[in-house]
Amino acid sequence: MTDTLCISPARPGDGARVRAFYDDLTDAMADAPYPPGWRKGVYPTQAFLDASIAHGELFLAELDGA
Repeated sequence: MTDTLCISPARPGDGARVRAFYDDLTDAMADAPYPPGWRKGVYPTQAFLDASIAHGELFLAELDGA
């Protein structure tokens, strides 16, 4: 079976998915030796994520649709 990887620019409607990714990763790595340094509700801000999406600077990767 071959895995299918799809990388595409995030679209304005993807903002909630992107926020959920950052929040989930922040939680999962809270006790890691080298956490990402993100703080939910502080950084990255939703405005920063929305601007990154609007400027075509944020990409999504999906493996087999997930």
